[in-house]
Amino acid sequence: MTITSISGTGTTKLTLAGAFDFQARRKFQTVMKEAERLDPQHISIDMNDVTFMDCDGVALIKQFIQQSTISKWTVTFPPSYGKLWGLHTS
Repeated sequence: MTITSISGTGTTKLTLAGAFDFQARRKFQTVMKEAERLDPQHISIDMNDVTFMDCDGVALIKQFIQQSTISKWTVTFPPSYGKLWGLHTS
């Protein structure tokens, strides 16, 4: 999995590509910690190039959504994934 992170004024955009599975866990957790450190107001997650997601990927996204609620971030996904998570879409 590759994760590209672009941060601007109050916004962070994460672009995920490849398999989002157990092997991607540490990489995604590192990105989550970096996002916490930057304390953005908004995070956009583009998962259009994710080719596979197992239960570990689902769990990581759920943890990220829970953290965003605690940290008061707004999170958006592309429409196809936002509907899956019941969140705002971009």
